[in-house]
Amino acid sequence: MTELDEYRERVWDKWRREAAWPPGADLEPGMVGSIDLDAFVAEGRLDDARYGIAYSIERDRNPSDEDLQSRSGVSIKTKAAGTADAAFPNIPKAKAAFRADFSRASSFVFRASGMRYYRLGNQEQLWHDVAAAMADGRMSQDAVVVSEVAVAEAAQ
Repeated sequence: MTELDEYRERVWDKWRREAAWPPGADLEPGMVGSIDLDAFVAEGRLDDARYGIAYSIERDRNPSDEDLQSRSGVSIKTKAAGTADAAFPNIPKAKAAFRADFSRASSFVFRASGMRYYRLGNQEQLWHDVAAAMADGRMSQDAVVVSEVAVAEAAQ
């Protein structure tokens, strides 16, 4: 299994979401495209004249902090502010710290703070409209619609 395969599997296991583009990609709910070489390729938006599908975007009210790491090959250590820890000899007692030790080349750690999800609103009607566009030929049967995007204030 490649590191990309493991990343995608871990994202699915934790959040039940597909990871079809790398973090930092410029995507928004409502984009329409295809999957080429395991990555999303944008071809338009639902409200483009050729599709003619109106949509709205909803966003989470409260941001969350999220983390994800590979199943093996990584060890995480944290130090709370105000504590001393031999694993962090150069970090002053007053500071908090995070440390990741990797023992396998394809291991990964992903941490995001202030994460919000932006998703298509009124999805029942929207998917009815998408199905109609596919049925009448305005949209390819193989089209992919971005229904949700996670945006973080900071990620590591």
